[in-house]
Amino acid sequence: MVGGSASGRWDARDLERRLCKALDVAARAVPVLAVEGYSDVSNPEEVLRPAKVVAETAVLLLAAARATPACKSVLERVANVAQLLRPHAQGDRVRALVCMEPALALDHCMAHVCLTQLGYLDEDLDGLLAQSLTSGAAAARERLPHRELEQHWLRQLHRGSANIRDPDERSLLRRCALCTGLDPFSSSRDDVYAFTHALMYVTDLGSLKPRLPRSQGNIVGDAEAALAQSLAEDDYDLGAEVLLAWPMLGARWTPAATFGFRVLTSVEDEAGFLPALSIRLDRYRALVGEARTRYALASAYHTVYVMGLLCAAALGSGWLPAREVPHASRARGAAARILDIIGSANPPPRWRECFGALDPPQQDCLGPLLMAMGLRQAAASRELRTIKALLEVAVEFGVVGGPAPRHGAELLRRAARLGTTLQGPEL
Repeated sequence: MVGGSASGRWDARDLERRLCKALDVAARAVPVLAVEGYSDVSNPEEVLRPAKVVAETAVLLLAAARATPACKSVLERVANVAQLLRPHAQGDRVRALVCMEPALALDHCMAHVCLTQLGYLDEDLDGLLAQSLTSGAAAARERLPHRELEQHWLRQLHRGSANIRDPDERSLLRRCALCTGLDPFSSSRDDVYAFTHALMYVTDLGSLKPRLPRSQGNIVGDAEAALAQSLAEDDYDLGAEVLLAWPMLGARWTPAATFGFRVLTSVEDEAGFLPALSIRLDRYRALVGEARTRYALASAYHTVYVMGLLCAAALGSGWLPAREVPHASRARGAAARILDIIGSANPPPRWRECFGALDPPQQDCLGPLLMAMGLRQAAASRELRTIKALLEVAVEFGVVGGPAPRHGAELLRRAARLGTTLQGPEL
């Protein structure tokens, strides 16, 4: 398998190779998307703002440079993309926006703040930003908790350090998804993004050990449930973001996380890049030349960046993914029982192919992941009998870890109080 190493951990050279691929995409995306962004006449509601591309590219560069200070191939690419990015991150348009919109000054300067950390200074823009942040209108914007954390992180970076024990940040942490947790049955993509982004900011992209608002085990449990959601939906963008939890928290890669990383790398190796849910192959094939290139970059760049960020986080933390899913020492037969209950979609999601390549004891080791998938699927279709059947298997085989079984039991207790025996969407 590509990525294997004798130590039992993923080969760092393979992670560097994947990170370089992401940076190569950035070198193509910036000239194409950083000026006008992208809008598709066939789907006018989907608009990619150039500022989003610029900011996300800068975050990728910062993470890559921090993670691989001795890797020449990565650092050369970072320097190349940084030069492409500077006119868009530190140019006249950014200065005008910082001047005119002090409540959004840090948003406009995200790329500049990241480039400054990399040594690409602009003292005039720094001074203008500092002046805007003292404006009476600087706080005139209501934000979600994870967006407040983002502002706090940027403000700390602008000052030259990210102090995670700042009292303001501790207050913000108590209101974000890292503290409140995720609903394993009904959390949306936005809910999961709020969780993963909060994690990026409080760890300074994995470079700091935060004082967490809950135990690391509970947060990893939420991440595993969110990973089950993303794998079941072939949502590689979300899956890669969720996997950031392990290296950024300095947590040992669990069997579920190891399997999730294997799924992503297998898809990336087959397609040449990690595809996004939003890309439409019929639309891609209908376009030619520059139009096709713009569409492909606009649709896929973000997922490619997240995969690069994941590789950088693993390299920088030293917590490399495991090479293989371990073999279960107990709960033998659990995987087959769970799969028999939840059935299979048509066409099957990609994880099924990777799962089928594992030995039965390895499959059983993924029982908690399968349980989370099955319970979420049953809850979404309002199939209370299926939830009951899955929980009986969970108790029989001891597959009760993580938040999904607990939430399933709570749901059945509420349904019993309601006195309902209804099945299906009418619930």
